[in-house]
Formats: sequence, structure tokens, C-alpha cells
Amino acid sequence: MKQSVTLLGVFVLLALSTTTHAAQLGWYSGVGFGQSDYDLGVSDFDDGSVISGSVDETDSAFKIFLGNRVNENVSIEFGYLDLGEATFEGVSDGTGLVFKTPGPVSGDAEADGVQFAVIGNVPVNDRLYIMAKAGFFMWDLSASLSDITGTESGDEDGTDLFFGLGLNYAITDKVSIRGEWEMYSMDIGFAGDIDVNLLSAGVTFRF
Repeated sequence: MKQSVTLLGVFVLLALSTTTHAAQLGWYSGVGFGQSDYDLGVSDFDDGSVISGSVDETDSAFKIFLGNRVNENVSIEFGYLDLGEATFEGVSDGTGLVFKTPGPVSGDAEADGVQFAVIGNVPVNDRLYIMAKAGFFMWDLSASLSDITGTESGDEDGTDLFFGLGLNYAITDKVSIRGEWEMYSMDIGFAGDIDVNLLSAGVTFRF
């Protein structure tokens, strides 16, 4: 998170020393890399038999996207997103619904999907603008639980709203860099929501 905050700070400092630069409209494509943080704990992997355990909630994530800046204040974007995975390691007493043998156990949950977003752009100057986005995330979530006898796995999918904030800085007429925070919430019914925060940095190329 400190690295992401530092990146956003760099954008602001660059903006203070830039000269006038007309807003660039039209189509662009881009790629972003960052870190996902799943809101999951040991209880989310516990089948009633876990004695102890821990969850690694963070992982690397990436996205690719295609967008169109319709005017100075509005853009639309489509993209594919891989949120990485959260992993669980623990010990079971073997009395659960899935973990039926005492000993070490493990699990994971990973999500990816496609998104559509409408972005509101608020110019700070002619090179830097603040982004606020909201849209739909069409997701697929895979999860598994394993002990020494084997693995149980399953998949869920759905469509939910997401939102985010960010900064975009135009280096040239064709190339921009951006830093973003986004929140994805996946409603998996009986198990409730799984929330994933994504902090990322990316680059865009204007056609």
C-alpha cells in the first residue's frame, strides 16, 4: 500500500511542474499490475474441523483493458481482470464435512472475470486528472479444500457492481500512467460476499 501511495504522490508532483497539454480524446488500450487483497479468514475455509490455521490474503494481480475517452469528463472501459488467489494452510482434527482425516489441510480461492466501467474524469490540469469509476464485474470464482486423502473443489460465477478511484497522468499525447484502487464484491449466495481490494499501477496507449 505504501508503494501505491508513493506512486500517487509522484503523479501529483509531476502535475505541479507540467505545461499546458490539451486533453486527448478517443480510444486507448492499457495494462495494469498490482496486488489483490481478499477479505477472507480461517473461518471461510473451516468445515468445522480446523484446529489452527492461517490465510495469505494477498497475491499479484493484473488486468488488460480497452477504453474510449468520450469527452473531457467521461470515459468507458472494458477489460479482463485476474485477481490472483488467497491461500489457506491449517490443521484439522478430521471430524469435518470435507476434512475427514486428521492432519495438515489447505485451501485456496481465486477469481477472474471481465468488467465494464463508466469513468468520471476530473481534470487537475491538462495532464493530470482524477478518476472515479463504477461498473459491472462478471466474475468466476474457483475454490478448493485439500487434505492428505484428496481435494474437493467448486466454482461459482455471477455479476456484481464494483467501484474505484485513481489518478491518470499523461506523459505524452499517446502514453499515460495511472494508479488505482478498486473494490470488487462477489455475492456467492449462502456463503455471503467475498470482497477483494485491488491496488494497481498501469500504462495506457492512445490510438
